[in-house]
Amino acid sequence: MGSATHQTGAVNGRESVEALHRSTMHGEPPAHPDRLLPFRPLDPTNRPSPLKRYRGVETVSLSRQLRRSSLPAAEVLSGRRAEFELLDEGLLGTLLFLAAGVTRVARTTDGGSIWFRTAMSAGNLHPVEIYAVCGDLDGVPAGVHHFAPHTA
Repeated sequence: MGSATHQTGAVNGRESVEALHRSTMHGEPPAHPDRLLPFRPLDPTNRPSPLKRYRGVETVSLSRQLRRSSLPAAEVLSGRRAEFELLDEGLLGTLLFLAAGVTRVARTTDGGSIWFRTAMSAGNLHPVEIYAVCGDLDGVPAGVHHFAPHTA
């Protein structure tokens, strides 16, 4: 559990919630600027790692070729389709790439990198991590697997 670092009054009731909402709306001037903490710009030298890495853990390589599923995803996810396609390492690789893969990497002037992912996450400061929990698949052993888009 965390703790509050700044408080200027009660933080309960409808009025407080509405004040917070109005003060933090994108593109709107704050309703109560005196209640907000001063803005501190990001320090680029203190940037967190954009991708989680598990060192010393054996990896399972997935196909890098995008594969089309035989069923429309919207129908399967909505439950309108009872049949399904068996998942193998190729289809799992496609699913994971489309959910959180790296689409390109740009170099910064200070020698760093900016990783562009299929799933946005606050400027890549808190990256989206995906774990696949599965039984034995064709090409992937049963277990809990962390998707490592920098190696996929």
